[in-house]
Amino acid sequence: MLVLGRKFGQSIILRDGNKIIAVLTILKASGHSKQVRVGIEADSNINIERFEIATEEIKEQAKPYTFEGRLQSRIKSASK
Repeated sequence: MLVLGRKFGQSIILRDGNKIIAVLTILKASGHSKQVRVGIEADSNINIERFEIATEEIKEQAKPYTFEGRLQSRIKSASK
């Protein structure tokens, strides 16, 4: 099991090779430290990365899965 500490708004990318499987984003963190600990268990072929250290290419691939990416997509659709 991989255990990561995350704060509000931070994300974790799960991918299988170049295919993004999911992006986990911390929506609420409470307590004194305002941090959560996330335990992730996955097959060895699944890459688990902190969003902030992912390459720009991977961040672009993950963007549709993020709140920001979905919001931008909705804005584009509404303006058509």
